[in-house]
Amino acid sequence: MHSTGDHVLLEFVGGYWDGKFLDNESDDGMEVELANGYYRITDGGAVGQGFSGLLPEAAEFAQVRGWQAEEDAGLAGNHAYRVAERLEEDNEILVRFQYGVKE
Repeated sequence: MHSTGDHVLLEFVGGYWDGKFLDNESDDGMEVELANGYYRITDGGAVGQGFSGLLPEAAEFAQVRGWQAEEDAGLAGNHAYRVAERLEEDNEILVRFQYGVKE
């Protein structure tokens, strides 16, 4: 499990969260939890790691933010985001997720 004092920013490319970001330094506690959660489950944003579907809290967060929720967006089943790129500079980490269909 990775814990970090770094500023972690997750960027989503493609799919239903295209152009959306999660920031672990946000003032929104739910966003911070999601950013840290997705960072951990992808082994610290390791390229090639990913997830299919959404964490339960993510669907609620998406609804609150006006993003697509899981039941509306089809992010269950074979829809997935994978880490395509991880950039690190000083104490800032950008993890870029690419949308795809899990085979």
